Amino acid sequence: MKYWNARIAQDWTTLYEFAEPDLRTQVSLAQFEQWSRTNEPFDVRSFQMDHVEVQGDRGWAQVRYAAGLTRFPDAPIREVDHWQKWRLVQGEWYPVPPRELGAYPAAPSLRNASEEAKLLERFEESWLARSRRDWKALYRFGDPDDLSRVSEQQFIAAESLIEHIDHVVDWVEVLGDSGRVRVGYRHRLSDPNLTKLTPTTLYVIEPWIRRDNEWYRDLDRTLQ
Repeated sequence: MKYWNARIAQDWTTLYEFAEPDLRTQVSLAQFEQWSRTNEPFDVRSFQMDHVEVQGDRGWAQVRYAAGLTRFPDAPIREVDHWQKWRLVQGEWYPVPPRELGAYPAAPSLRNASEEAKLLERFEESWLARSRRDWKALYRFGDPDDLSRVSEQQFIAAESLIEHIDHVVDWVEVLGDSGRVRVGYRHRLSDPNLTKLTPTTLYVIEPWIRRDNEWYRDLDRTLQ
C-alpha cells in the first residue's frame, strides 16, 4: 500500500526506499529523484490491492490501477490489472527490478501445481540423461515437433560442449501447456585441456511444452 500511495503522490523519496540496498549504493536519492521526474512514464491516479501471495522469499501483489501517460496528460486514462512481483532482501520486501522480472515465476494461484510436480519429475529424468552424457536419451526429451528441425547430430554438437556436474532447481512454472524450469547448473567446458578450470554455476530458464499429456523440452527456444 505504501508503495502505491507513493506512486500516486509521486513521492520519489519514499519510492527510493523501495529500491534494493545494492541499487541505493550506486544511485543517490538526488539522482533517483532527477531520473524519476524526467523519465517516469506513468501518472498513477488510483489503485486497489486485490490479492497478495507469498511463497518463500517471493511475493506477488495483484493490483488494479488507473494511470495516464506523463508526457501526454490529455491521453485517456487506462485501467490495468497487474501482478507485481516482489522479493525478500535482507529481511525487507522490494519490487523485483524490471530487468529481472523474467527470472521470476507467475503467482502460484495462476499456475498448475499438479502439473508442476509432473514437469519437475520429467526434468529430473532429463537431468539423469544429461549427467550420464547420454545425448541420445536426452535428445528424446525434445519436443517431437522440433526434432524434424533439430537433428540428433546438431543437438549432440551443442550439448556436448559443456560438462554438467550438478544442478539445483530454483522453481518450476506451468501455465496451460507451457512450462519453465529455472535451474542452476554447475558446469565447465568439456575441452580436455580445460578440465582443471574451476566449475561455475549458471542459472538458466529451460522452456518445456506439454503434448499428449507428456512434457518435452522446447528445443526451438532452448537452442536459440
